[in-house]
Amino acid sequence: MSSEQALKSTTGAGAVLIIQNQVLLVQMNYGPFKGHWILPGGMVESGEHPHDTAIREFKEETGLEVNIKNLIGVRYRLNQTNDANTYWIFNCELMNNKETKDIELTWDPIEIIESKFWPINKTLQDPFVREMTKIYIKKALETKTPIKQYSLSKDHPQNDSLWLCE
Repeated sequence: MSSEQALKSTTGAGAVLIIQNQVLLVQMNYGPFKGHWILPGGMVESGEHPHDTAIREFKEETGLEVNIKNLIGVRYRLNQTNDANTYWIFNCELMNNKETKDIELTWDPIEIIESKFWPINKTLQDPFVREMTKIYIKKALETKTPIKQYSLSKDHPQNDSLWLCE
């Protein structure tokens, strides 16, 4: 295979946070879908696992610190240019239990117009909430057999991150 035939691929991750029948979304301030609402998330940085990306991006885009509960799913996209993107979607929870009215959100206005909690039923019907976001939220609500991180022994020779169904 020549280098021209090699697949060019990127990886990203995001997370769903649901508190009191409300979901946290961010409004995009870039690209063709500027003004649309999505889950907090972004691209994996060098040396980072996807679940760490979801935690970092969540903090960058909302100001909140979260823990990953489980993996909801993985989306693989083959673009028109035949480049690929793999996107990991996690279920998360706040590191400290608060009600949505007590949470102060912060974000970078270059990337995000606004971060806010939405009632789930409104989210699932709003035309400015991206279709994939709606699917991820529905799956977060109905996940029966969660995919959780499996702990490898400390003497495992690789920097692997393993996620398995319970």
